[in-house]
Order: sequence, then C-alpha cells, then structure tokens
Amino acid sequence: MAYMDILLCACKKDFARFNLDKILALGTPHVLINALKNPESASIMDASDAGGLPRNLVLCRGMKVMLTANLCLSQGLTNGSMGTVVGIIYLTEEDPFPTVLVQFPDYKGQSCLPNMERVHPLGIIRCTWTLRSKQQSRTMLPLLPGYALSIHKSQGQTLDKVMIDLGDTEFTSCLTYTALTRVRDLDSLSMRKMPPKKRFDSIAKSQGFKDMKAEEARKLILEQTRKDVYQQELFPVDEVLDMDVDG
Repeated sequence: MAYMDILLCACKKDFARFNLDKILALGTPHVLINALKNPESASIMDASDAGGLPRNLVLCRGMKVMLTANLCLSQGLTNGSMGTVVGIIYLTEEDPFPTVLVQFPDYKGQSCLPNMERVHPLGIIRCTWTLRSKQQSRTMLPLLPGYALSIHKSQGQTLDKVMIDLGDTEFTSCLTYTALTRVRDLDSLSMRKMPPKKRFDSIAKSQGFKDMKAEEARKLILEQTRKDVYQQELFPVDEVLDMDVDG
C-alpha cells in the first residue's frame, strides 16, 4: 500500500488493528491520550457520535492523521483533512493534553514553524450532546489515525486513493456502495479481498441500493441548480449585454 492510500474497513477491529500496526512500525516514541468525559457515561459514545472526538488516541511523530472537525474552512482545515504529525508539545508535566503540530498539505494559513511549510498547531475541542435527557461532554484532540478508517466514517468524503476491506457480509444497507464511491475514478481504488460476484448482484437488486442512487442523483441536480443560480447572481444576463467591451 502506498503512503497516501487509505484502508476503508467494514469492521472496527480491522481498521483499529491496521492503524496500530502502522503507528508501531514507525519506531518513534508514542503517547496515549485519553479524553476527558463528563459524566463517566460519556465514554460509551463512539467518536462518530461524539463530534469526531475519540475516547483515546495514540500519537507519535511521523504518523498520518485525519482531522475530525471543521476548524477553518477558508484555510483548508476541514473535517477529513489528512496530515502528518511533526511535533507533540506538552506545556507542563501535569497537562493532560499536548499541542500537536500537524503538517497539512492543503493548509492555506501561515505555518507555525519557520523552517517547515503548512504546519498548524492543534489543541483540544469540546463536544456536548444529550443522552437520556442528561447533558454529556467529551474534551479531546480532534484527530484520528489516518491509515485506516471505517467505511461509515468515510461517508461523504472524496479520497485520493483507497483500498477497501468489505468484510464477509453486507451487514448494513449500502455498505459496499458507500465504500466504492469514495474515489473519483476506479484507477484510485483497490480491494484488499475481492467479494464473490453474487454479493454484488444481490446489492444491485436491493431497494436500499436503488434508494441510495436516487438520492445521489437528487443531490447532483440540486448542486447543479445552486451553481447555475450563483452564476446568474454574479453575471445577470441584462447587465452582461450592457457591458462595454474593449476591443
């Protein structure tokens, strides 16, 4: 697997093991960071249900990470942005959380390091939610290991290069469809293990697949309509015809 490839897994145990193996293979010192939760029952929520904040996180220099929050859209710091950890800084010995220096290839802001471009310092954020009429919260760094993700977590993202592990069964609606549509073209996709053809045939006949395709088509039409309206707002036809053109 090339460095920029991301493994998408159907099962949590598969992507968790893959991420840990990749981190340990780097051979650099690592730290385990635990989230602050209030109350203790907030720990039962998965990252996907807690604003993208994991219960715990292993970090080391050189590891690939994914940002799980929209920090600054104009500067390219968005949910799903991929980067590399270049520094981990604890301000005090008692500090439960470090400041993590991450180099994001798409970061458009000023680098915090004078000798390295596109480096942004990341701190903790807090997410709150209500469970059984009680407010709960989790405080944590908005990062996940970026070598492998769950197919569910990848939903809505467009990735450069992907390897897919679909598991043995289609245990949730449109699992395969979600995985296969994370890339722009088939040249950017590979399979860790090819499922049997009958699985794809069954998916194509399912109502869930038909509903998903219809929803995707509806979103494309809506997006094109928004673009057309935006263009008309920029250049109203009557104003364009009245323009003086040099020539």
